[in-house]
Amino acid sequence: MATIEELARRLERVEAELALRRLAHDYCIGADHRDMPRWASVWTADAVWETGPDRTFIGLDAICAAVQSQWNTFPIMQHATASGCPRFRASHMSGFS
Repeated sequence: MATIEELARRLERVEAELALRRLAHDYCIGADHRDMPRWASVWTADAVWETGPDRTFIGLDAICAAVQSQWNTFPIMQHATASGCPRFRASHMSGFS
């Protein structure tokens, strides 16, 4: 039988995984619907967005300006997430797809 502490740790992990998956969905929805507040909420102030080997945007202002430029260039954007995989570490979690 699991202890309350074990259940609390498991619940924390499930909530963290759901939050990471929600973050990926907010990325897609923010970009596709040109929802700048949602898009900006995905990033931290010191985030780095690498869109290609020679295109890196550093910081929230640069990242928001970059997506705005994409919106001006592409009339329709369509992102999807289906294969995201969270990685759990002792002190943090991240993800990849």
